[in-house]
Amino acid sequence: SCRTLKSGQVSSAYGSMGRRSIRPTRCCAVAPGPRCSETSHPLMCRAWTRLVCWNRSAMASRRNLQVGDHVMAIVVPEGSRGAYSERVVVPAESVARVPVGATDAERATLPMNGLTARLALDVLALERGQILAVTGAAGAVGGYAVQLAKADGLRVIADASQDDDQLVKELGADLVVRRGEKFSERVREAVPEGADALVDGALLNDLVVAAVRDGGRIATVRGFKGDEERGITFHPVLVWEYAREQAKLDRLRRQVEDGQIMLRVARTIPAECAAEAHRILEEGGTRGRLVLEF
Repeated sequence: SCRTLKSGQVSSAYGSMGRRSIRPTRCCAVAPGPRCSETSHPLMCRAWTRLVCWNRSAMASRRNLQVGDHVMAIVVPEGSRGAYSERVVVPAESVARVPVGATDAERATLPMNGLTARLALDVLALERGQILAVTGAAGAVGGYAVQLAKADGLRVIADASQDDDQLVKELGADLVVRRGEKFSERVREAVPEGADALVDGALLNDLVVAAVRDGGRIATVRGFKGDEERGITFHPVLVWEYAREQAKLDRLRRQVEDGQIMLRVARTIPAECAAEAHRILEEGGTRGRLVLEF
């Protein structure tokens, strides 16, 4: 766990050529990470790889951003520096304006999970009308995958528990099946030939392979790559590949403003209680994102 986290001070970070200083950080989304060493720098340990934050002020960027713009960014840690900080320095390409009409906490949930889902759909490269299956559809990555897939014109079969059934329907799934180890069987009942591709947000790994047709594709979010039988290809998705894709981050902003993406916050927590946030996350069952407030 990361329960040894505590607040502290480090030397100030400043922008440089091609990098932008963002301050003050208002909110930062909480995401799973590896075990946190007690010797890791307070609020800056490597566990926070791929965390996101949004902030009120930023140095001007090459991409039509001005000093004082309200922005969000995806943060990839360098050395001991990560995203749990009142000030961060990021590449200019990692920054975009925040969506209008959302709250501070809601905006913090978008970059990391939104870009992960966008990357998954891009590598799967489906055409309009094809069938995408999604596991973990009530979760962060899975929920974005459902919404972005519908915006791309795909047919979506998604999983849900009984309690989450209505939520996943509201996200846009064309068909909702019961979640669990029999997911593949339930997909085949609905689509005997199998889905064209799958985003495995629930980390079911080998259990979902049978849901995909021969020659289909599977996007995984924790590096899993199974045996490529029946011509099925696996595509592990690493969000830092999109950490400098500003145009894609800005597209997500526009999709929020157009009502194509719903931003979900499970709970806001003071930044000094980051350890408690990770305890809650480890317990599972969170719907939406936990967000630290500075």
